[in-house]
Amino acid sequence: MRPLRRWWLWLLVAIGALVVLAVVALAVLIVMTSAPEVVPRTAATPTMQVRAEALADANVALLGLQYEDSAHPGASDPPCATSGLWTMQVNPEDVTGYPYASLPNEQDWTRAADVVGVAHAVCVAPIRLEWVGHDRAHPSSDRWTALLPVSVIDASPIDTAALRQYAAVHGRQE
Repeated sequence: MRPLRRWWLWLLVAIGALVVLAVVALAVLIVMTSAPEVVPRTAATPTMQVRAEALADANVALLGLQYEDSAHPGASDPPCATSGLWTMQVNPEDVTGYPYASLPNEQDWTRAADVVGVAHAVCVAPIRLEWVGHDRAHPSSDRWTALLPVSVIDASPIDTAALRQYAAVHGRQE
């Protein structure tokens, strides 16, 4: 009877060891699979980054802003590059007017100055300002542009008055 008892005892010890091993393996499996999933980070385009920051300020979101890279013309989502250029509509809501489109007002220039700062922080590139407005002194066209180089933005903070003054001096009709 004794050899049979020993055999049962060894069998119970082996089963107990297997249960302990299974519990430890299950615990390891749970710990290894319960870590947060690592999602690969995709870089947002410069335009999307500025729009995301602008969601907090509805006035900034109204401006037409687009980042383009001359090294990749026509690319839908170009990355920030040294050959890039921001294009901003200063007064997109004033494209139609009666009898003429009105020039950008103080609020338009304030929004534009805010966006210049945000865009420059996201991606350092020149900014092409575009606006529509009828100027009796220059009646040939209602479309205006001015290129704001990086050196001007870096030289001093761009506020409403500085941006308006720069546009008045460097604005060209199209």
